[in-house]
Amino acid sequence: MARKRIIIFNDLCGIGTVALKMNMLVVMANGIEAVSVPTTIFSAPMNYKGFVRNKMPEFENYVDSIENIYLNFNAALIGFIDDVEVSKRITDFVIKHRESKAVLDPIMGDNGKLYSGTRLEQIEFYKSLIPHAEIILPNLTEGMILSGVDLSNFSVNDENLKIEILKKLKLMGAKNILLKGEPDGENFINTFYDGKDIYKIKSKYIHNKFHGTGDLLGGMIAVLAANDEINEKKISVAQNIISEILKNETGVEELLPDLKKLNMYD
Repeated sequence: MARKRIIIFNDLCGIGTVALKMNMLVVMANGIEAVSVPTTIFSAPMNYKGFVRNKMPEFENYVDSIENIYLNFNAALIGFIDDVEVSKRITDFVIKHRESKAVLDPIMGDNGKLYSGTRLEQIEFYKSLIPHAEIILPNLTEGMILSGVDLSNFSVNDENLKIEILKKLKLMGAKNILLKGEPDGENFINTFYDGKDIYKIKSKYIHNKFHGTGDLLGGMIAVLAANDEINEKKISVAQNIISEILKNETGVEELLPDLKKLNMYD
């Protein structure tokens, strides 16, 4: 049986186990080939003072070369995109490879604000890919941006806000949605909507802040997509694994997870 393969479009950071590097670790730890496509190159995460940001050179030729070598992919994970030409090429890829389960992580903002440098073109790119994705992974801020739901009609902790976001994203063509949530006492709660039912998926909240936890989750969801296992039970397994990994961290912001613990099938 041929080994499964996931293509990952995300930014590459020199410092930290984040973004593309974290995605790759998770995918490979689960016995799946990780085909990496850097979309942007950073010296460090954007919250580091003095980070440097560079365009990925020859992006179109890079993707063309991969497609000439590999014809099929079980899943495609799409993360940070900040260039119009890059977004066009990824759109072409997703439409061409309809057999590949697209996992869309629309990295644009958090805590009610857009990330510095986020442009309208990025938002429109993520919106355009919603109908082509097997699952989308917005946080609350990104969910509001994509859906157009106005926060002024709700409070941040209002469950009706989340329901409205899910409904609007469903109307935009979303098949499955994992709305990344916030701590609630001793639990961290994400909201999963499979187009029919809404599930509250709880895991233990770890009271430390780490870089790369969203990328860790994104990699795990991509593995589930490649195995055709996007469902509430498997997502719950992924969340609990992440809690266990964070529990054993020392409090240093940069994660370096034990590869054995990243395997969801042991």
